[in-house]
Amino acid sequence: MGLFLLLIGIFWVVVGTLCIFAPSLIKKKFFSKFQNMDFKKWSVVPIIAGIIFLLSAKSSTNPILIVILGILAIAKGVYAILTAPEKIKKQIDWWLNVKSNVFKAYGVVMLILGVLVLISI
Repeated sequence: MGLFLLLIGIFWVVVGTLCIFAPSLIKKKFFSKFQNMDFKKWSVVPIIAGIIFLLSAKSSTNPILIVILGILAIAKGVYAILTAPEKIKKQIDWWLNVKSNVFKAYGVVMLILGVLVLISI
């Protein structure tokens, strides 16, 4: 379970750093792929990740953080199942059209979460 936390932490640090220093590249290459996704089908991924987070909490030095991240991931998956596709598409379009400063702030949050997860291993 520590390996899962390590991989997620590294991924979030990398994505957060790229969002801070290359927001247009990340928007174009990474987030634009979400426009044509079927979120009902992919909603199982955050649910599974959330369950793995919850199971990984025991091997963490900061289990409260990992449990909160697990609950949020499960809630994200349930939200994707229950929300109308048009509303999700609006949210994705908003993210793709947001100013670079907002995207950089998102990157800072991702970077901080990644570091916190790595520290809690």
